[in-house]
Amino acid sequence: MHSPVHQREVVIRLNSPSELFESGASDMFSEDGRLVTGIDELVQEVSACPGASLHATFLLPTNQVKPDTQMCFRQSIDRYCRLRQRQNETERRTEWRDVLGSFKVGLVLFILGFVLSFYFNQGTLPPLLKLLFGDGVSLVIAWVGLWYPLDEFVHYRRRLIRDQKVFAAIPKIGISVRGADSRPTAVDRTSSTTAR
Repeated sequence: MHSPVHQREVVIRLNSPSELFESGASDMFSEDGRLVTGIDELVQEVSACPGASLHATFLLPTNQVKPDTQMCFRQSIDRYCRLRQRQNETERRTEWRDVLGSFKVGLVLFILGFVLSFYFNQGTLPPLLKLLFGDGVSLVIAWVGLWYPLDEFVHYRRRLIRDQKVFAAIPKIGISVRGADSRPTAVDRTSSTTAR
C-alpha cells in the first residue's frame, strides 16, 4: 500500500477575485496589502519549488466566493498559462533573430579588431604604441564585437525555458478557493501537509 503523496500548500490571500490578475492600489497599512497579482505570486511560488508537488489555495472574502468561483479560477489560470507559453515562444523566436543579427555585426568587429592588431604589431610604431594599439585597443574591439552575441547565445534561452516549465506545471497543480474565514475541507487538510 503506497503512502499518500504529501503536497506543499501555497496560500494566497486576495481581497477580490479581480486581484488574481490585477494588483490594484497597494495599501501597506492594511494586512491584506499586496505588491503583486495573485497569479504572479503563484508563479513565484512554483518557480521557487521546481518539481515539487504543490496545491494552491486562494482565500477570498466569504461573501465573494460563489459556487462557480473555483472553476472560474481554474479556467482563467489555465488560459493565462497557455497565453504566456505562446507569448514566450514568440519572444524566443524574436530573440533568436536578434542574436543572429548581433552575431553578424559582432563578427565584423571581431575580424576588424584582429586585422588592426596584426597591422599595428607589424608596423614600425614604438613598442609602447604597439602594445597599446596592437595588443590593447584592437583586441578589445575584437572581444567586444563577440561578447554580446556569445553571451546571448549561451544564456538567452535559460529564462524562457524556466518560464515555460513553470507555465506548463501550473495547470497540473490543484486549485482550491474558499472564504478567508471558512475551515479547510478534508482535501485541503490533506494537501496542506508539507513534505519535510
